[in-house]
Parts: sequence; structure tokens; C-alpha cells
Amino acid sequence: MKRKIFSLCFLGIILITLFLNFNSFIFGNPKWYNTVASVLYIALWYIFIILSKGSKPSLNFALIWAFLTLVCSIIIFIVNLYDGKLIVNFIIPFALIFITPMSGIVTFFRYSKFFMASIVYIIVSISWIITSVIYLKKLRSHAK
Repeated sequence: MKRKIFSLCFLGIILITLFLNFNSFIFGNPKWYNTVASVLYIALWYIFIILSKGSKPSLNFALIWAFLTLVCSIIIFIVNLYDGKLIVNFIIPFALIFITPMSGIVTFFRYSKFFMASIVYIIVSISWIITSVIYLKKLRSHAK
């Protein structure tokens, strides 16, 4: 029961950050609350992974989410590398889901905001993957 409540609360946090950051992701000009929501979102993923260390399905979910975030981040990085001249319309729905909650990060950068933010997205998603894999390996070693 606790895991279901925890999972529902976490899903609610994802939806809240999507809602808060949607306009700033689409139209730019993020506000202070977008930055706070993005930092909290990133931190809450680490908390989710750490608290899920005993649950293989939750860790697998976190790993898949982090991997999809990494793929979207890499594509956004490549698009920003070519100054937006590369058009990849198929990524838009995925970017809305996986990147929008972190879009407030652009406020930390003065120049090349979206390029630098895409690098941060890549680093964060790789660190989520590493953390998930570490806990999955620990879970498998304890199962033996």
C-alpha cells in the first residue's frame, strides 16, 4: 500500500512539473518557479530511486524513464548543435514528457542556454541511469 501511495505521489509530482514548466518550455522566458520546479524534479528522481532500492519494478521504471530522457536529451543536444536547422518533429511529444519538467534549468545559463541545458539533461539522465543500475545490481546480488 505504501508503494502505491508513493508511486501515485511521484506521478503527481511529474504532472505538476509538466504543468508548471509547459509554457516556459514552449514559449521560453522561464520564471523562478520553473527553476525551482526543475531542481526539485531532478532531486525527487534521486529520492525515488533511493527509496525504490528494494523494488525491482520501480527501479526498472526509473531506469527506462532515465534512458528515454537520455535519448531525448541527446536528440535535443544534436538539434542545438546545428542551431535548430535539424528538424526532428517525431521527438516533440517525447520531449514534452521527458524534458519539460527539467526545462527551468535554462535560467542557470547566460549564453547558449538551450545547448548548455541539453548537456545538463544528458548528465542528469546518465546519473539517474548509473544510480538505478547500481541499486539493481545490489538487489540482484542480495537475491542470490
